Amino acid sequence: MGLLSPIRSVTPIAEDGTVLGSAVTDLPSVVAEDGFAWGESDISSKKAGRRESLVMKKARLGMSKTVTLKWVNLMTTEISAVLQAFSAEYVQVEFLDPKEGGWITRNFYVSDREAVCFNSDLGLWKSAGFTIIQQDADQS
Repeated sequence: MGLLSPIRSVTPIAEDGTVLGSAVTDLPSVVAEDGFAWGESDISSKKAGRRESLVMKKARLGMSKTVTLKWVNLMTTEISAVLQAFSAEYVQVEFLDPKEGGWITRNFYVSDREAVCFNSDLGLWKSAGFTIIQQDADQS
């Protein structure tokens, strides 16, 4: 677990943000070269779209962050800790945000999770990964 992880904590929460359990703060570091990828998407109003004048009306209501995570070469105990930490329907995650220039906390839901086994005799997993998507978008 030697490297600093861009994820400080993961806490299971209900849809309304109520905390449902203890925060996990000791996840293995994301060690894949592209193991932490930050993204942000505009959420536009129904009024958004390209006009007959050919001008685009964006009508942004807010922005939603996404973080794609990938771990490589984990032991079964490590991959289990990762998958269990992100197993709740919603999770509150404290993470390093490049746009904000520091650590922030947001509520997310988790996309499909995948783990690829490398050697079951040794309990070694080639990779595990998924994307977390911001539940409650930031207003513009």
